[in-house]
Amino acid sequence: MPNPLLKGRRLLFSMGKVLGGGSSINAMVWSRRHKNDWDYFADEAGDPTWNYESVLGIYRRIEDWQGTPDPFYSKKVSGTIITRRCHNRMNWLPS
Repeated sequence: MPNPLLKGRRLLFSMGKVLGGGSSINAMVWSRRHKNDWDYFADEAGDPTWNYESVLGIYRRIEDWQGTPDPFYSKKVSGTIITRRCHNRMNWLPS
């Protein structure tokens, strides 16, 4: 259904009618948490090893960046999780 708050665009959400609900569906999405989230976790835990700078190295070791070189992502092919920018194939991402 078009959403007037999204300029008439639609957001697609996979929903599961199975045990576990929508969380049972593997949408094949890999997403890093935002820097502020990790820094918040570290503050709440009182443990600086949970801050963004600490976990960024872990992300880079497990990601295999498949895009234009970008210092935000891995600089080399190394990990088992293939990552790349989203494509606007279904016109559900902002142009």
